[in-house]
Amino acid sequence: MNEFRPGDPEGSQSSRAAFPDTDDTSRAEREHHYRAMGWWPDDCLLDRYAATVQRLEGRLAVTDATGRQLSHGMLWREAGRLAEKLEEGGVGRGDIVILLLPNVVDTQIAAPSVLTV
Repeated sequence: MNEFRPGDPEGSQSSRAAFPDTDDTSRAEREHHYRAMGWWPDDCLLDRYAATVQRLEGRLAVTDATGRQLSHGMLWREAGRLAEKLEEGGVGRGDIVILLLPNVVDTQIAAPSVLTV
C-alpha cells in the first residue's frame, strides 16, 4: 500500500513510473532525456495536486454540465474515499484499472484514486 492517498493534504511519497516493455538501459535513457527537456520534473502528479489542494483547498476545482461542483479539498477527500473502496474491493498496486466515464465530476474523482491504490 502506498504511503500516500488523496484525502491527505500533506503530500505523498511516490515512486517513479515504470516504462513497460523496455529494458533498464532504455528506461534510464528515456528518463534522462525527459528530465533534460524539462518534461519530467522530480515531483509526481499526485505530489503536484497535493500542493494545489494545500494552496487552494476551498476554491473551485471542477464543475460539470449537471451543475455538480467540487472544491479542491472536496475532490481530494472524495478521491481518498474512492481509493479506500477500490482497495476494499481488491484493487491493488500494479492492477490495471480502466476508467470509462463521461466528462463529469466523478471522472476527476476517479483519476487520482486509481493512481494511489
